[in-house]
Amino acid sequence: MVLHRPVELADVVGTVAKATPAKRKRGKALSRRTGQNGHIEASGKWFVVRFWKDVEGQEKRALVRERICLISGPGSLNRSERERRAKEIIAESQVDTKQYFNRVVKQQLGITFKEQSKVWLEQSQTRRRKPIRVTTVPTIQAALVKWILPELGHLPLYETAKYPAMKTLVARMNTGGLSAQTVNSYFRMAAAIVESAEDAEGSPLYPRNWDANKLDLPMVETSKQRRPSITAETMWEFARVKSP
Repeated sequence: MVLHRPVELADVVGTVAKATPAKRKRGKALSRRTGQNGHIEASGKWFVVRFWKDVEGQEKRALVRERICLISGPGSLNRSERERRAKEIIAESQVDTKQYFNRVVKQQLGITFKEQSKVWLEQSQTRRRKPIRVTTVPTIQAALVKWILPELGHLPLYETAKYPAMKTLVARMNTGGLSAQTVNSYFRMAAAIVESAEDAEGSPLYPRNWDANKLDLPMVETSKQRRPSITAETMWEFARVKSP
């Protein structure tokens, strides 16, 4: 006679755990972020609306709140008016819009400056309007490899659209012995890569009007500078920079 060992709970749990596939984490999607009505509640002397908002640089959404009106007295609203005003507040915040999702969520999920630089360089060569000359490509690639990518390449693209990242790049070039003209040209190349990221409608995700003073870009004395190997004529329209 064959004796069977009693089935213990641990055996069952282990079997189920192995047989049940791990749940796949759903990616962030705009469809699950639209149509918020918010939650209205009293807070002190105010009615407030609480709603979800994606925050740049954070994985999880934050539950934020905004004042609607005073609970009593001048400016107070009835229930239907509070609900209408709550929807207006959420709409004004633009947290449910495609533009906000693309800028704050979609870009922070993956693409790096280095990845976008490849897209930019390919588009610069294949576009119909003023494409980059083939002979210029090695010079551009050399500038990227030696000066720009070591500082910005690993960063999420949205981070390089901020002053701290770009100012670090400019500082490295300033101390690296590059001429003022070259520093300005290489910065404009980096800025153009950032501005080349577009949404589905073709609008830049990170339009910028950079301030040369904040970046500490050196002044260019044209009479003393040699003609740079990378110029505005050989690149597509460089990003806008406000002169000091």
